[in-house]
Amino acid sequence: MLGPDEFIPESIPVTTEGLIYAAGGVPSCKTAKWMFGTVGSSAHGPGCASLSMKLYRECRVSGPSGVLQSPCRSPLKSMFLKCVDTMLPSQKSPNQNLRSQHEYRASARKITIYNSLGGEKKVFEPIDQSPVAPAVKMYVCGLTPQDHSHLGHALTSIRFDMIRRYLSYRRLNVTFVQNVTDIDDKIIDKERTTGQDPIAMTQRFTKEFYSCLDQLHVLPVDKLTKVTECVPETVQFVEKLVEKGYAYPTEDGSVYFDVSKKDDYGKLSNQNTTMLYESVRKEVDKQKRSPLDFALWKHDESTCLAQSSPWGIGRPGWHIECSVMIHETLGDHIDIHGGGLDLKFPHHENEIAQSEAYTGGSFANVWMHSGLLNINGQKMSKSLNNFVRLVDGLETYGTATLRFAIARSHYRSTVDLSDKLIRDNINSLLDFHRLFARVPNAQVNVSMMADAESQAAVSAFEEAMDNDFN
Repeated sequence: MLGPDEFIPESIPVTTEGLIYAAGGVPSCKTAKWMFGTVGSSAHGPGCASLSMKLYRECRVSGPSGVLQSPCRSPLKSMFLKCVDTMLPSQKSPNQNLRSQHEYRASARKITIYNSLGGEKKVFEPIDQSPVAPAVKMYVCGLTPQDHSHLGHALTSIRFDMIRRYLSYRRLNVTFVQNVTDIDDKIIDKERTTGQDPIAMTQRFTKEFYSCLDQLHVLPVDKLTKVTECVPETVQFVEKLVEKGYAYPTEDGSVYFDVSKKDDYGKLSNQNTTMLYESVRKEVDKQKRSPLDFALWKHDESTCLAQSSPWGIGRPGWHIECSVMIHETLGDHIDIHGGGLDLKFPHHENEIAQSEAYTGGSFANVWMHSGLLNINGQKMSKSLNNFVRLVDGLETYGTATLRFAIARSHYRSTVDLSDKLIRDNINSLLDFHRLFARVPNAQVNVSMMADAESQAAVSAFEEAMDNDFN
C-alpha cells in the first residue's frame, strides 16, 4: 500500500474506466473488472478527490492490521463512503468508446466460460454467425418480489452486470432479458395472510429493487418481463406440452410435466431420475404420476392472480414461467442462461426439460451460475430470516465498496458477508482513488493507448477476463 506522501508520477496513463492502472497494478485484474460500471475518469474532480483523501486520513487508524476499523459505524466514515460514491459516473449504458480492438470473430483468443451443463470451460461461440458484432441472447433469472430485496440479490445482479459489460467490451451485441416472478406461492401466501393487493405489493418491491440496482450502476435490462403479462402465452405453452404427450392434466384442474418422458432429465444437475426419486418426499400429491413430476399449471381459486384456462381457474407453476418469458422475448434458442446457484435444481433443470420438450431442440447453449452470499456461514435468504435489506446495505456500505468487494471474488464463488470482508477490501479501494487524487484532471485520449506498456496492460486484462471472467 502506498504511504500518505508517496509520489505517484503524473505520467501514469489514466484511461477510461481505470483500465490501464487496474490491469497493470492489481493481481488478476480484479480491480479492472470492478471498473466496468463503477469508475470513469471524468468523474474524478479535484475537489471531491481532495475531500475524499482528507476523510480517508481521518478515518484510517493505525494498528497491527493497518485497516479501516468498523467501517460505516460513525458519521465521518459514512461521509467518506458517500464521498467515494459521488465520484462515480452517472453513465447508465456501456461505454461505447471502451471496446476491444478486435472483432470477436476475428480475435485470436476467444472467451472461455464454465458451462454448468457439462461442468467444464468451453470456448464461447455465439449462435449468431455474423462476422461483426454477433448478437448474443442472454437471460438471467430475476426477482420474486414478495418482500424487500436483499444483498444476495445485489451480488447476483452485479456479477452478471460485469459479465454483460465485458461481453459488450469484446464487441458482442448483447440483448439482456430478465424476469420478475410476480405470480408465486409466497406472494399468494402473503396475499392470504396480510390481505395485501399482490399487484400493488409486487410493483412496490420491484420498483425498490431496480432503484437500488440503478444506484449500484447495474445497467438497465433491455427487456424486463413479468409473469402477469404473459399468462395467456403460458396457457398456450402448456397446451402444446399436453398435446405432445409431455404433460398431463389432473382431476382437480392442475397440469404436471411427466419427467419420465424426458430421457435426459437431470443432465444439468448431473443427477439421474433414480437418484432423484429416492431423494424426494413420497407424501406428494396423489394425482401426480411420479414424485418428480412438477406443476405447469396449478388449480387455484383463492387469489386475484388466478385466470381461466382449459383446465379451470388457476395460475402458472414456477418453472414454466421462465421458459415462456424466454420464448416470448428471445426465442426458443438462447446463448446464455444465468442465475444463482440455488436455482440450478430444480428450477433450471425443469426449464430445460419443458423448453426442449416444447421445441424439440436445444434451449440454452451456456448455463452460468453465480455463487451465493452467505452471512455467518449460512446462505442469506428470506426463509432463514438472516438477510440484510438491499436498501440498508447501500446505506451502510455504499455503492463503490459493495461493487468492489463483489468484483474481487470470482462470480462462481461464495461470498461471506462480514465486517472483515469490508475491511479486507476497503483499503485497496481507497488506494485506487488516491491515484486519481494525484492526477485529478486526467482526460482520456487515444494516444494513451498507443504505447507498448498500455497495450501490454490491455492484453493482460483481456487474457484474464477471457478466462471465465477471471
